[in-house]
Parts: sequence; C-alpha cells; structure tokens
Amino acid sequence: MKLWSIFDRATDVLAIAGAVILTYTIVAISYDVFSRYLLNRPLLWVFETGEYALLYITYLGAAWVMRDDKHIKVDVVLNRLPPKVKLWVSIITSIIVAASLLLVTWAGINITLYSIEHHLFYHSIMRPPKAIMTGIVPLACLLLFIQFLRRIYAYFKGWEVSPEETDEVKGVG
Repeated sequence: MKLWSIFDRATDVLAIAGAVILTYTIVAISYDVFSRYLLNRPLLWVFETGEYALLYITYLGAAWVMRDDKHIKVDVVLNRLPPKVKLWVSIITSIIVAASLLLVTWAGINITLYSIEHHLFYHSIMRPPKAIMTGIVPLACLLLFIQFLRRIYAYFKGWEVSPEETDEVKGVG
C-alpha cells in the first residue's frame, strides 16, 4: 500500500505541474492578446509554447484523472447491461486498453531515444529538441498502464461482491 501511496503522490505532483502549465498558458495568451491588439507588438513565442503546453497539460493530468475516474465516458450501452456482463465488459476493455498503453509506452520510449541519439529538433521558432516533446508520451502512458492494472485488479475484487454492489466498483485502489 505504501507503493500505491507514493504512486498516487507522484500523479498528484504531475497533475499540479499540468495545472501550473495551464495557468502559465492562460497568462501568456492573455498577455499576447493585450500586447498584440493594444501595443501592436505580438509575441511570437506564445503560440508555439501554447501548443507544447497543450501536450503536457493533457499527458501530465491523464493518470490523475484516470485514478479518480473523472474522465469522459460514453456508457449508454454499458449502463443497460446486467451487472455481471457490465463487469466482464469493463474487465475486457480495461485489459485491451492496458495492452495498448504498454505498446504506446514501448514505441514512445524508442522514438524518444531515437530523437536523443540523432539530436533531432523541431523546425520552428524555438527549435526545441524532439525528445522533450515525445518523452512525455511514454511516461504518461506508463502511468496510465499502471492505473489500468489497478482498475483491473479492482474489478476482479468487485467480482467477489454481490451484483448490486458491482455498479459501485470504480477501479480506484
């Protein structure tokens, strides 16, 4: 349980980092609008950093959102299924997603290492190293993979409770 506590704290820290980046983006874009329209001096770097920030905001908060089951769901069909079938569908889809995340993690690590080895940069105003942009993907996917393993474990634990209680199983460990 201590390991999960450390993992949860790490996802909290990453989510806070995403929130800080979001705050920076809001302030920078607001300042750019002010500078562009009132001072006639646009800031060229704001648009590019905003693009990169969107990537980081999404990936830094993903595991935290998944842990608390706050993500968007389309469960119209799932909610109409009997509890045991619903549980099986949730288990199977979680296994498929976990396997997919593991593949994306592996591919992301390889792409990031390739970018580092070949000193690849984006062709843009700021010219950031590609590894900085691609490196967040395998990290976030690995954390999401772990969250899905937790969810699968919780679903199997939910199998032991009555069918009425299985609706309450959220996958949070």
